[in-house]
Amino acid sequence: MRVRDDMTFPSDEYERRIEQLRQRMQQRLLDAVVITDPENLMYLTDYQTTGYSFFQALVVPLESEPFMITRQM
Repeated sequence: MRVRDDMTFPSDEYERRIEQLRQRMQQRLLDAVVITDPENLMYLTDYQTTGYSFFQALVVPLESEPFMITRQM
């Protein structure tokens, strides 16, 4: 993960949240999850958005780096 200095929580908290998600994914035999709810995006990544006016998603693979899908700015 690229470490950011503008997050409202420490990077180790980010790692903890992603790891907890991955543990639940493993229990459910999921290879990846797609997060689209703005509140969940905020909780997992600290990415603040105006929300529901355009499609955006966080893809969290079980074993590789999470990545965002969003519109081009």
